[in-house]
Amino acid sequence: MKMEYSALYFILVPLIITLAVWRMKYAVYILIVLLPLERAFVTRAYGMHIKLAEWMGLLCVIVFLWNFLIKPRKNIFPAAIYFPLIIFAVINIVFSLAALPDVIKFGSSLDFNSPGFRSIKVTMWCVSSILLSMAVAYSIKDKRDLENCITVLLGSTLILCAVSLTALLAEILGMHFAAGIYRYKSHL
Repeated sequence: MKMEYSALYFILVPLIITLAVWRMKYAVYILIVLLPLERAFVTRAYGMHIKLAEWMGLLCVIVFLWNFLIKPRKNIFPAAIYFPLIIFAVINIVFSLAALPDVIKFGSSLDFNSPGFRSIKVTMWCVSSILLSMAVAYSIKDKRDLENCITVLLGSTLILCAVSLTALLAEILGMHFAAGIYRYKSHL
């Protein structure tokens, strides 16, 4: 099933966006569930392979930035943890800006995986990872939210382990478990 052309896609995306905007912790739960599904619904754009969990992470960052700028909470981020991360991000951005003329000279504008644009891609992933960690920390407001995140993580891990074990046992017995569900293309 191709996600891009499915009617389910047009139902799920607005639902997920509504859940993320309504309560950001639900977006974090969805992100936790999607993280292990690395090769499910990969979008290839500008020489990069963007996974479904990365789109969900981008949505979490957008909702976080919107909420944080509109109604910031005091002392949500301990300086000892996030100050070094912010310095690291700023240094990466400054070095990327300094190397921009060389990036433009050696890079292909339609391929972020080209030698010149890799430095910009690494900087983008650095900043997005820091923002995503801040988004997750922002969505966890108390001990109960943290317990719920851990429960979702453990639950999704147990389900994936059970599916993997079932597939292994089926393969040992000579059956092909869920053949055709996951189709890996050679260019992925």
